[in-house]
Amino acid sequence: MDPVTPPVPTDDAEELKRREKDRRRLEAERGLLEPSQRYRVMNDSIRQAQDLIELADKKVRFALVIISVLNGVLLFVAVQAGPGVLPRSGLWGRLVQAELTAYVVLTFYHLWHAISVLRPRLAPPPAPESLPTTVAPGASARVLFYGDVAPREGATLRRLWDEMRQDSINAELADQLLILGRINQAKFADVAKLYAGIRLLVIILGVLLLTVVAAALL
Repeated sequence: MDPVTPPVPTDDAEELKRREKDRRRLEAERGLLEPSQRYRVMNDSIRQAQDLIELADKKVRFALVIISVLNGVLLFVAVQAGPGVLPRSGLWGRLVQAELTAYVVLTFYHLWHAISVLRPRLAPPPAPESLPTTVAPGASARVLFYGDVAPREGATLRRLWDEMRQDSINAELADQLLILGRINQAKFADVAKLYAGIRLLVIILGVLLLTVVAAALL
């Protein structure tokens, strides 16, 4: 077998330039993001977080539709059955009253809960003296969120924007992303609790209907 010939180094300037360009490109892809790149990525992440908030609100509104359908079924049965079919005394009457009471109480509780999930989450306005008056490297100047902008003097806000740094904007976007993440975590936990309550309402309504049928047959 012939010995393997080692590669001969090339002195071609164009080849060396191409390799150096590839090396720098790989280093840029694997290294730290540029400030402008971080700004774009965090802006995209904030939009995604806001989309998640809207998705959670849509799920809550759909849950309200489900509750309305369940109440419609109960009302239809009560109207069609008439007062003579629903037991009002004895064991069956007490069961129906207990189940109906539990259903009504849980319905109002989950309606209240849904409203609390959908309500705007307003933070108390900060004191003007607590807001930054200078732009510090890498620190949030708090000039993006409306709650931080409204208490400021116009001249102070304009001066801050004249002195604004990219890393200060990125720091504030990171703070906003953290706040939105916590809001989403709380919202989706509330949505899960709401749908668990709807499952319980379905069970109670089903048991109530079975009780009415059993009372009518026995």
